[in-house]
Amino acid sequence: MQCVPAEGADTIICGSTSCRPPRTRIEWRRLNTFVAFGRPTGVLMNLADLPIFRGIQAAEGGNMIYGQGAVLIIRDGVLAGAAWMGGGTGERDEESANVGAALVTGG
Repeated sequence: MQCVPAEGADTIICGSTSCRPPRTRIEWRRLNTFVAFGRPTGVLMNLADLPIFRGIQAAEGGNMIYGQGAVLIIRDGVLAGAAWMGGGTGERDEESANVGAALVTGG
């Protein structure tokens, strides 16, 4: 599971046995896109081909990837970050990210 704390906090990627910072541009781009919009990744995937979203991606130098598999981590009604999974289907990744987010928040 990958966890992105919001607002400049350290970013970590958590696997089954260890945690590490993101290493690839793809990891950063997917996570930052999700946190920037604060919407479920399944919703973002459905909006990705709209002209406004393509325009935003172009304005950001192509540094946004709209892909399913991430969920917000909310603590006391405040955005605390995001959890992301990869490697399976988008739906399965998002289900797994929900489990990870619940573990992080104690929910």
